[in-house]
Amino acid sequence: MDEQEKGISVMTADDHTIVRTGLHMLLQVRFGITRVFEAASCAELLTGLRRHRPSHLIVDSIFKDGNSLEVLPGLAGLFPGLRIMVYSMLPAEVYEPAFRKYGVQCYLHKGSSQEMIESTLQQFLFQPAPTGTPAGAAVASDNPFTQLSARELEVLHYLLRGEAIGDISQALNLHKNTVSTLKS
Repeated sequence: MDEQEKGISVMTADDHTIVRTGLHMLLQVRFGITRVFEAASCAELLTGLRRHRPSHLIVDSIFKDGNSLEVLPGLAGLFPGLRIMVYSMLPAEVYEPAFRKYGVQCYLHKGSSQEMIESTLQQFLFQPAPTGTPAGAAVASDNPFTQLSARELEVLHYLLRGEAIGDISQALNLHKNTVSTLKS
């Protein structure tokens, strides 16, 4: 069954042109998917989703104008049935549980082998979405990061990059006291 019969169209969202181009080529050459749309920012992502209504979204976690944790919570209501895969350099053990809370079906690290990337894409694109189990239910409960909110993970991301509290508060448009509280 080809992509037209299955109704597959994919939006790739990443702020690096080389990543979008590579995904576009892989989707076309390896999987025969020709309806591929691209976004380079959170703003372009939302505009592109509204315009093209793709069946699948492959999205990075961090953009220059925001991050996926800010955008994903609203997508399920706006685009029911949208299948989402996060393709990121951020460690899965820290961020995957938070993304799964927002309906993300797959989390793939950008450092994965070509074989793993193709296998994961094959499953994401052509296998039915899992049913019966809430997103994230399979995540280990002993992982301390599963308890963090999306906002706490955003602060954690900046802290891990060595950012100062003042810089974090400015980047996330929060008061310094709020950042300090979230840091604790």
